[in-house]
Formats: sequence, C-alpha cells, structure tokens
Amino acid sequence: QRLYLDRLEQMLSVDRMVGEVIDAAGPNTLITFTGDNGHFHGEHRLSNKLSPQEESVQVPLYIRSPKGITRQIADLTANIDLAPTILEYAGRPWANPAFKIDGRSLRHFVEGATGPNWRKSLLLEYHRPRGVSEPDRSGTDWRFGLPDYLGLRQRGLGGGVPLNTVYVQYYADVNDLTTIVDYEYYHLDVDPFQTDNLANGRIIELDQILRDFYGASGAQCRDQDMRFVPPAA
Repeated sequence: QRLYLDRLEQMLSVDRMVGEVIDAAGPNTLITFTGDNGHFHGEHRLSNKLSPQEESVQVPLYIRSPKGITRQIADLTANIDLAPTILEYAGRPWANPAFKIDGRSLRHFVEGATGPNWRKSLLLEYHRPRGVSEPDRSGTDWRFGLPDYLGLRQRGLGGGVPLNTVYVQYYADVNDLTTIVDYEYYHLDVDPFQTDNLANGRIIELDQILRDFYGASGAQCRDQDMRFVPPAA
C-alpha cells in the first residue's frame, strides 16, 4: 500500500510537468503521450511487470493533433504504431520498405477519418535476459524469474459474435518453440480479470498464427496482424 501511494504521489509531479509541456507546445503541435509497461500492485498475486496479463500489457496512449477529435479507441494499437504515425504526419511514406515498419499509422484514428481495415491480431512476447555468467540470478534480478512467452491478443468477430481474447504459450526458452511448458487462454469480455484459464493445451488455430507472426517483420507483420481464426471451441 505504501509503494502504491508513493507511485501515485510521483504522478502529481508528472501530471504538472506534462501540463506545462502541452501549454508550451501550443495548439498546432502533434503531441503523443504514452508509458512503459503497466505495473502490478498485487493483481494475480504479482508485482513488477512484463507478464502478459492486461494490467501489464495495457498502457496509456494519448495523441493530440491540431485536426484531431476527442474519442476513445478500443482497437488493438501498440508502440510499433508510433513511428509510422509520426512519419505520416511528417509527410513521409511510412510503408516504404526502407523504414522496416512493423506497425501501422494511427492518423485516421486521431482525426476521425475512415481508415483501412484494422489489425485483428497483436503479438506479445518476452525473452528473459540471458548470456550472464551466473547460473541463476532469479534471486537478485526479478526478470530472470519470468518464463519466456509468446502471446496472441485478438479482437474480431467469430461467427458474427465479437471476440476479445488473449492466448499465451510459455517456454523454457523461446528460441526452441517445442519446449512449451504452459498455456493460457482468456475471453476478456466475459473474464476481464483473467481468472478462468480456458486452455487445456495447444490451440492449433491460434498456435499457427502466433508462430507465423513471431517469424515476420516489416510488411509481413501487417499481413499477419489481419489474420483472425476463432478457435473451434
């Protein structure tokens, strides 16, 4: 509780600083405000961050444009979308292969325009630090106590029914995708706190998208993020 209150108190100065920056920038400046991973404060009996639960995955993203409108977006967006958004506002062709962009521009969202079909899948991943001399640093560095994982966050329609899901595979080492040690699968609209794990093992339909996504880069990512195959059960 003390740690949580300390963090809230820190936000008072951050809020004041952000306000000063926005005031100084003026109304004709594109402003993007976001954050690092979310922090656990006991949710799922966890602390710190970097796990694939929503409290850690979701972070604030606020974009203000001179031509923008005020609205909240529920579509899947990510930090990989920041670079193409800035490039587009700067008049650069963000989809040019030379930029090696994995994400998509958010400009049409910001300005309320009708944009292209948006992504249905988003890749989550974590690789714990390796290459250190100590055989086990889990007692001194909490990151070494987290397993590697790949996750697939999806929003779309399955049989005409909206689906909002996350599927996670945990590995002994993500460099060997055959070493799966655990699975998680949640329907977030009916289970927003991720308390009912529906995974009894590998979900083949989602597994294939996840693996193809992990091996993609650049424009390939924009092909993979449009894939959406609801699981059979």
